Amino acid sequence: MGSNNKTSRWLSYGSALLGVMLSLIPLSFGVGLMRDWLRVKRDPGASFNYEYLLFGMVWVLAASIGLIPVVYASFKSAPSKFLSAWAVAVGLTSAYLTPEFNPQTSMLTAATGATREIEQNLIAWDGIHGRYPMDANELADAVGSEFLSERPVFRRQGKAIPYRLRFVPNATGPYEYQDVDEPGMLVYAVSSNFREFWLTMTTLDKPVGGRTVFLRAPGAGGALWVKSRIHRDGDASLK
Repeated sequence: MGSNNKTSRWLSYGSALLGVMLSLIPLSFGVGLMRDWLRVKRDPGASFNYEYLLFGMVWVLAASIGLIPVVYASFKSAPSKFLSAWAVAVGLTSAYLTPEFNPQTSMLTAATGATREIEQNLIAWDGIHGRYPMDANELADAVGSEFLSERPVFRRQGKAIPYRLRFVPNATGPYEYQDVDEPGMLVYAVSSNFREFWLTMTTLDKPVGGRTVFLRAPGAGGALWVKSRIHRDGDASLK
């Protein structure tokens, strides 16, 4: 009987320890977001438009919900099986959800979504005109003022950095020269006959304190992210 109680007690402590360790994941994530919020306030550079403070507080609260009851009960007596299971459940749920709320992931999703939306607008333009935009004015018309006035992906010192368009004529491939110093630049490179285009976009290599780079596909050593279409009579197909 005493042996069973001792085993149960150690299992409770082991589960509680696992719950505490798992709760440290959202705790460190939340603290990191709040630290980024402070950096955004102080850093004059560009940053990803994200609610760092709000989500930081949410994740710290989520960690506390699993962490505090177990730690408190452990000092009083052996943590109950319920509290240990609660801490493990909260920790596992938070650990699973954390990557989805990572600013780096959110920034990639927002930037790739912007290029996809513009790609569809350009396809619609081609469907009407039988070619892609042939100058900066047509490009702006094709993209649409509605998109350009949407909530930008990036900001600097609390002020939004608006989307900007760059028109590159007589292109034979995507534009990726590092002569841009601002994120949120959408570069439309179009062939000399205006029947093929390559769309690229500038972003930041990290959400806060990052340098301006061209958007790349997810994964280590990702290739340049390009939305490319070629016009065929009666069809605008993915190249």
